[in-house]
Order: sequence, then structure tokens, then C-alpha cells
Amino acid sequence: MDKKEKIKNILLALAACFGSILLYKLTSLLLEGKIANSYLHDFVVQAFFAVYAVAAVFLIKRTDVFHAEKNCLKSGWSSAFLLFAFILFYSAFGALTLLNITATVPEVILVILYIILIGFTEEILFRGVLQRAFHRYFTETSLKTVLSAIVISGFLFGIAHLGNFLRIGIQAALPQALVNIFSGIYFGAVYFRTGKHPWYTVILHALYDWSTFLMSGRLSGNNTVDALSQAKNVGLSSILIFAVLYLGATAIILRPSKLNPLLEKKESGQKN
Repeated sequence: MDKKEKIKNILLALAACFGSILLYKLTSLLLEGKIANSYLHDFVVQAFFAVYAVAAVFLIKRTDVFHAEKNCLKSGWSSAFLLFAFILFYSAFGALTLLNITATVPEVILVILYIILIGFTEEILFRGVLQRAFHRYFTETSLKTVLSAIVISGFLFGIAHLGNFLRIGIQAALPQALVNIFSGIYFGAVYFRTGKHPWYTVILHALYDWSTFLMSGRLSGNNTVDALSQAKNVGLSSILIFAVLYLGATAIILRPSKLNPLLEKKESGQKN
């Protein structure tokens, strides 16, 4: 693939990601107030987003994102240790909110489906489509080239969340975007270590979102806007802590003893 083709690949990936997000935001605005039940509203809007994402993947002919590039999941699954810790921590505190649960069983099911769709859509677009496009552009020959793809796609993942200011205001959207830049880099590192295994990060993303939504009281009367708006209470010190944790975990995941064997496999595969 020559440089011109690689640039075209990136432009198509950007169009697929941010075009899908734009349609998602427009759908959310169009359906605002049309569906009385907030759980059903969130699910329907997110379902449309998933449809837009899948359509975009097929439109730019990048269906390879639904398959892992290398079979590294067996050795790379533990790279998500930090995320497992967050999930357990948030779930422990989130379980307390269930004492005041107001959501019905169908509404709980809608929330679960909604969160699964979030994990699926965001991972397929940002790790599957976008990060793979940057990996193709920079190639995978060293830590620098691998990190370039991961950091840029992680940055764009965070920036994409700024669009939430339409619902939750800039005071909440900005901290959320900053934290998501670092979490996006971390997710990207896990994605790379597991051989670009899409379904592993989809599941992890969904579990993480479930635990945070649980802790935010989504099933106990708070709507999604209330839950997301809590990000405005995240101060600079908290953002720095998240940054240190995510970037530190990324450094551990991509340490030479783990990264070099992956790069050697990649180089060997290209020669064969």
C-alpha cells in the first residue's frame, strides 16, 4: 500500500467515524421528546448509531475490523488488568445504588443492551476502523510507530466526546473528553496487544460503562444526562490521576519484552 493509498484510508476512516457520530447526534436531536421513556429513547438512538457504524464499515470496505489480525488474545488478555480493577471498584460502589432501584426489569434490559451497543459501536469505529488505519499509515516497526497510531486514535476518541456538550454542557463534556483521551490510548494498547481482537475490547468497554452507569445511579432515577453530567465534578487532580494510571498501564502493556515479539510476528508475516 503506497502513501497516497494510506492517506486515503485514513480519510475514509475519519469520514466513517465522524460521519456516523454526526448522524447519531442528529438522530438524538430528532428523537428528543418523541419517546417518553428515557431508557427506550437511549436504546433506540444508540441502535441507530450502531447501524450507521456498521453501514460505514461496509461502505468503506473495512469489514476486516470484525476479525482479529493475529491470535494474541491468549497471551494479551491480562493487559486489561487496570480496567478489571476499575470495573470491580465501580461495581462495588454501584451495587449500593441498587438498594434504591426504580427501573423496571424491561428498563434494566434496555440499559444493558444500550451499554453493549456503546461498547460495540465505539470500539469498532475508533479501534477497529480508525486505529487500524493509522497503524497502516505508520506501519508497525517500532514502539514509536505503534504509539503514534494508538495516541492519535486515542486523542480523536476523546475529542469525539466533546460533542456531548449539546446534552450535558461544556463543563461536563470537557473533563469527560480529557479522561477519554487517556482511556482511549489505554484501550488502543490493549487492542494492539491482543492482536487487534475487536470483541475483547467491545466486551471490556461494555463492562466498564455498565459499572460506571451503575455507580452514577442510572437505575435509581437518574437519566443519562444526569449520569453524564457528573463528569463536571471531576477536577484537575482526578484527571491527572486517570492520566497517570492509564498512561502508566499503557507503558507496561507496550514494554519491549511484550511489544518486540509482536513486531517480529508482524514482520515475519509480511515476509511470508
